[in-house]
Amino acid sequence: MKNTFNTNVIRPLLIIREYLPYFKTAAKTSGTSGMSCNKAAVINISSIAGSMTRKPPNHIQSPVLPYFMSKAGFNMLTVLAAEELKVDEILCMALHPGWMKTELGGKKV
Repeated sequence: MKNTFNTNVIRPLLIIREYLPYFKTAAKTSGTSGMSCNKAAVINISSIAGSMTRKPPNHIQSPVLPYFMSKAGFNMLTVLAAEELKVDEILCMALHPGWMKTELGGKKV
């Protein structure tokens, strides 16, 4: 669980912090007001697995419990970063790409 949390929450936080000066410079020098992905943006690719309103079936027995929990943390990181970066007009959002054909994604039903 610690490895998954480090990958899906801690490292994205560190990346945002590392690139923050560049985001701020891009936002200031863009010459436009408001937020836009053409200006400065943090776009996090997340998952519906991190939703606080939808729980997967068999959630306690699932071998992907650490993934679900870390994605919820990642989504909260995005919410908090969006609030903090708003003052600098840096767009921050999470996107759910939908089902992906991966080992974790399994077979499309």
